[in-house]
Amino acid sequence: MVALLIKNGADVNKTTCEGATALYYAAQLGNVGSIRVLLDGGADINHPMRDGSTPLLIAAQKGKKRVVQILLERGADANVAMDAEHDNTTSLYISAQQGHYQCVQILLDAGADATALCWSGETPRMAARRRKQHHCENLLAQHESKLTQQH
Repeated sequence: MVALLIKNGADVNKTTCEGATALYYAAQLGNVGSIRVLLDGGADINHPMRDGSTPLLIAAQKGKKRVVQILLERGADANVAMDAEHDNTTSLYISAQQGHYQCVQILLDAGADATALCWSGETPRMAARRRKQHHCENLLAQHESKLTQQH
């Protein structure tokens, strides 16, 4: 259906009043087929909603690991952050906070900044600890340790 709409001239970057696009909703739902069709049709992979949320951020929040992987492979910014009103939250921060271990791993592999601070001064690792997501906290600690050893 999405391909047919695009073929007939649908605007793949049309937004709701909050700034959400079809790609944002497809990412939120984990609809990989629609995501590919929308991206092939010219959807803006990093288009932010009014609060700064992007398709990658919502996929990371929902734990949609396949979507996170596809978006990163297709050029999504692994370090984009929501606006200050929403604590400058990144995809890595929100994945760690929610306990989405595989998304955290994918984001780290894609170069997400594990030391990025949200507005309140908290790192993804701190957020994981606060929410008792120890598997994510340990993964982030290992990653930070590797970075320290490399420098």
